[in-house]
Amino acid sequence: MRKLWQAIASILWLVACSIVFFPPLLLFPTPAWRLRMAILFARWWSRGCLWLAGVRLVITPEDRARLRPPAIFTFNHASNLDFLINAVLAPHGSLVFGKRELARLPLLGWMWLLSGHPLIRRDDRDDWQRRLDEVATRLRTGRHATIIAPEGKRNHGAGLLPFKKGPFHLALQSRVPIVPWVILGAEHLLTPRGILPGTVRVRVLAPIPTTDWTLERLDEHVDALRRLYVEALGGAPATDDAAAGGATGPVTAAGPAGPPPPPVGA
Repeated sequence: MRKLWQAIASILWLVACSIVFFPPLLLFPTPAWRLRMAILFARWWSRGCLWLAGVRLVITPEDRARLRPPAIFTFNHASNLDFLINAVLAPHGSLVFGKRELARLPLLGWMWLLSGHPLIRRDDRDDWQRRLDEVATRLRTGRHATIIAPEGKRNHGAGLLPFKKGPFHLALQSRVPIVPWVILGAEHLLTPRGILPGTVRVRVLAPIPTTDWTLERLDEHVDALRRLYVEALGGAPATDDAAAGGATGPVTAAGPAGPPPPPVGA
């Protein structure tokens, strides 16, 4: 029953957001304006879905101040709930990679297509490289950011997977900093019965400069970022086999002493 009413409520909220954001997107069709409307659309729809499910998202003002372009934002990817969380956090100018099939989804996919977010064919390496080159060019303008999961797929709460090198090659091309954000407490909220209520905390770590990176030392940079995540999550990394099998060992982190940070604002 929880899953059914959440689905109905999210669809109704999606329609309401579309009524608000589609007209201005189509009336003023510049690329920058369309991207701005798409980010606002995704932010408000995702915020509403989290609120309906009883999920409270918290982040400190200091961490929120780090969410600005240019940057390559990375996140630990435990479940599809991360997409709602990321949409709430994404600053204006963010470019989000997605599968080309997304464009077929009514409303949500249409907004993604019209906004200019990079849509890729996962089985076409040349297409992926072209999209990567386009995003790198836009990142170098200083007006954009992108959001990527270095694990490449969901870890299902089993622990951190090995990192792929795509985000790091993008950093080499664009020379913008990598800004890791760490999602804590979301890994077990998305269940077959729907989204459970709970509190998700997001930590945004210090930016990592990439201006002096070299291809020869790329593996060192991959390992260094992964160690940051392992430390922030407070748990052991997982293997690909563990995540594929849906291991349920929790990935937790002990937060600092003191009162919790305030909830995410508008």
